[in-house]
Amino acid sequence: MVVHRAALSALQEADLPDQFLDDAIRRVSYVVRAHSDGDRSDVLALALEVWLGLLRHTNRVTPAVQTVAVKLLRKLQPYDAKDFIRHGWGGLREATGYADFVVDLLEHPGTFDTSYDDLIEELGAIPSVEIQRLGKRIVEAGMTISSREPWRSGECLQVLAEAKVWDAAKELAHRRVEACGNTRDFHSRRLDAELGEAIVKLESAAAEGVVDDVVRHAGRARELQHEIARDEEDNKDVRGLFAPTRRPSTDG
Repeated sequence: MVVHRAALSALQEADLPDQFLDDAIRRVSYVVRAHSDGDRSDVLALALEVWLGLLRHTNRVTPAVQTVAVKLLRKLQPYDAKDFIRHGWGGLREATGYADFVVDLLEHPGTFDTSYDDLIEELGAIPSVEIQRLGKRIVEAGMTISSREPWRSGECLQVLAEAKVWDAAKELAHRRVEACGNTRDFHSRRLDAELGEAIVKLESAAAEGVVDDVVRHAGRARELQHEIARDEEDNKDVRGLFAPTRRPSTDG
């Protein structure tokens, strides 16, 4: 293991002359195969990074290579897979099965909460046709991870809306509202979810050119904005235990 990691790290840093590239690719492919069972996820992740980097350098990343790479990504531990995605080591966004893998990783119980930023950002960078295909799965993933961090369903909703996957977006928006119930502790969260639903319906109606629906949903959105403002004013000093609905600020 130590020898493999050392060799891979050296190749990662080296600028190989062209005459050595074929041999390097062949040797790294051996290492990839040796760790393809995923028992040493960290070594496999590093081997994949080096292998794909060499292949990109020589313009040899074929659809077949991409398919193999995505299958091997599924052998990685969630934290190693997330790092691979975060750094864009694979360049696999167009690969068959890659979008499915990102959604799977997003809702995987072993994925850390701190990984959601990178995974949702990556999901938003995937071609819209794939978001369309995976719309219902993104709805489910959004609801799953919102049980850990409630605002994440809103971020998944944004991915769907930006890709103009309106049916799935409206479904997720409505389920966000239903998940809040009608208790006082969740009142602020419900208002935010209702506003999100109104905005999605407004954007969908605008995209379809249905003027009456645009006017109706715009009116509802304005009503909710006023109600949210009143709620924030009324509860600025004392709020329920579960009242925070928005992503915590990272400012100073």
